[in-house]
Amino acid sequence: MTIKLVVADLDRTLLNSRKELSPRTIRTLQAVQKQGIPIVFASARHYLNVAPFLKDLPADYLLCSNGAGIFEGSTRNVLWTEALPLQLTLEILAETQLQKELHLRSIGGIKDYLWSELKNDPLPASWKEHLNAPVLTLTLRTSDPAGYQAHFATDKRLRVFTYFGEDFISILSANASKFHGMTRLLQMLVITPADIVFFGDDQNDVALLEWAGTGVAVANAIPAALAAADQVTLSNDQEGVADWLEKHLL
Repeated sequence: MTIKLVVADLDRTLLNSRKELSPRTIRTLQAVQKQGIPIVFASARHYLNVAPFLKDLPADYLLCSNGAGIFEGSTRNVLWTEALPLQLTLEILAETQLQKELHLRSIGGIKDYLWSELKNDPLPASWKEHLNAPVLTLTLRTSDPAGYQAHFATDKRLRVFTYFGEDFISILSANASKFHGMTRLLQMLVITPADIVFFGDDQNDVALLEWAGTGVAVANAIPAALAAADQVTLSNDQEGVADWLEKHLL
């Protein structure tokens, strides 16, 4: 097995239930880097919500906002983005105001992240200026994630994700996903899918688990992710990613 890139989802995969990178996980990934193999964090989180983990482990690349943005880990330089068109963003926000069971949770720009417990209140004036800049993702809180995912998915301009155990949906451009982001990154690095190992757990990881040369699901993954994976490792709380890397790369 030749691995040239290690790619891992964060929540419920690389992070434990306390949302932490364990000391063992940090040591193991650092050892992988010392072998000359870059590390990629591939997360639904916005860049600013990924950045704190770089203090413990400076990943080489960041695939953020479900793949809508690619950043260089050391410099934080933006390498690629796929934003929602402004008019489409405004349409979604207008519809959100009309739905009682749908509330704006966050607006994720390229490096700006606005989060609020807005209900059906008007958009704060301080937020409006951010709509003049590219928006990578909108998250909407709802008591019916599956229903609203189906509702927005009828618009072919959009890609919509739900997450295990969460009460919100993420809305991105139809051309944005972890899969699309990774294809871009591999083109930049001149690496083939056969040369990567990807670790994941949720619906937004399924395409990469199928596509990567080695797709590894953690034991706590949803059934669709387990079915898509080539292999299954221990759970996130059992440091499954570190365990697999120690056995196969170190």
